[in-house]
Amino acid sequence: MFSDASLYDFMHAQQNDATNAIRAAADAEGQDIEDAFQYSNYALEEVTAEQLFGANVPRLRAIQSAVDPDGIMKLAGGYKV
Repeated sequence: MFSDASLYDFMHAQQNDATNAIRAAADAEGQDIEDAFQYSNYALEEVTAEQLFGANVPRLRAIQSAVDPDGIMKLAGGYKV
């Protein structure tokens, strides 16, 4: 978290750079991270539900439809499934 809104673009770029460096290091070590999910608290806003939850997205959408058919929770913040 940072309080100076003028730093948003800088901080966004730094977080992307850090994520890319970590993924590159894991790849260089031979780890299979192609389908690895991202921890949602560290993910930037352009990360999709599919990137966060992977193969669970269809199941999560079915649960959402069953318990919130009117989509009320989609009005709240956070990642949309």
